[in-house]
Amino acid sequence: MTMTGHCLCGDVRLTTSAPPVYVTHCHCSMCRRHSGAAMLTYAKFDAATVEFAGTPPVAYRSSPGSLRSHCGRCGSPVSFVYEGEPEAIYIVAGILDQADELKPAAHWYDDDRLSWLHMDDGLPRHATQPGG
Repeated sequence: MTMTGHCLCGDVRLTTSAPPVYVTHCHCSMCRRHSGAAMLTYAKFDAATVEFAGTPPVAYRSSPGSLRSHCGRCGSPVSFVYEGEPEAIYIVAGILDQADELKPAAHWYDDDRLSWLHMDDGLPRHATQPGG
């Protein structure tokens, strides 16, 4: 399964040669601030299957061990990488051309979810990132 994606302006482009390992919604305050949205949905990929083209995304160390990236031109959030998990990359689902085909599996940091955001999707909810 090949997936493609790009930022708002198209400068940052990516292609994946494998399906995501899983997809999750994150409600932590850092993801909300990174995206400007009430939550951020990520698709986790094996980093070796993701290739960037065009202008490389700009990296930002948002906290110890965490590296987020965005487009340097339009500001679109692109990815998240844990330094303790270098074999994985979490791509912001909204930049993927095939985002509608993704199947989220859980909510992370649900204790941080905004009180006015109500979701009745039946997915498991975790107070933190399981295993993270």
